Amino acid sequence: IRLSRRVLEAVRRENQPVMASSHGAGRAQLQLTIVDRARPRAVYCAPVSEPGPTVDVLYVDVPAQVGQGEMFEFIQAVSRHVALARRSLLLSEEKAERRALERQLALARDIQAKLTPKDTQFVRGIDVAVCYQPAMWVGGDYLDLWPLPDGRLAFTLGDVMGKGLPAALVMTNLQAAFRSISEFCPDLADTMRHVNRHLKRHLSAQMFVTLVFGAFDPKTSDIEYVNAGHILPCVLAGPEVQPLGEPCNPPLGLADVEFKQFRTPLRPNAGLLI
Repeated sequence: IRLSRRVLEAVRRENQPVMASSHGAGRAQLQLTIVDRARPRAVYCAPVSEPGPTVDVLYVDVPAQVGQGEMFEFIQAVSRHVALARRSLLLSEEKAERRALERQLALARDIQAKLTPKDTQFVRGIDVAVCYQPAMWVGGDYLDLWPLPDGRLAFTLGDVMGKGLPAALVMTNLQAAFRSISEFCPDLADTMRHVNRHLKRHLSAQMFVTLVFGAFDPKTSDIEYVNAGHILPCVLAGPEVQPLGEPCNPPLGLADVEFKQFRTPLRPNAGLLI
């Protein structure tokens, strides 16, 4: 069987059944260009998929003496049945794939939820409240609390640009980076510098992270912090609400910079909202 490019292109272009003949008889719409006069042929071709750049077709090549009108109608009827069966199979496959993906996403959501600190009683006399709710199954919001080797309470809150799985992957990478680097690097600005270099090396060019990294010292009631382009935290002291610091550092992952670190006392009964 020689497939006719003219016939295939006509079906792809018009998304309609086409009949072609080597001798142009009957209801033939196209003339076959490759002809064997000893064996005249007729071609019936009908689409069985949705319109698009490519198309699946039912292609039938038969002797020209086969009844053209009846055969053309039969081919169209068969193609409609094939199209319905194909659509049903594709929908079943899509549903199965969607269920598998939803199971994976539910597992990823559970893992990410477990990375969010639940036990917040790290330092006596300090009350901590945590709220974490991804916009999608998983997200790029990063939130963590952990004790440092010198007795300070470290905290991070950040937002990876974008949503969904790519941002969530960066979020988990951030948690591992901050926890491991802060074990041997007590200076917050140095920790940010190391994390920033790591992100700049591995993030795609379209992604960055805004983040606040701080540490509370229970011995002095001081907070040290570095703000990398994030919304300013607020200090709540009675009826007063004051922004903490100023946006002087760029987000993480954009450029090699020396981050500026600040220190402020936290008075008794005051709160910090990030």
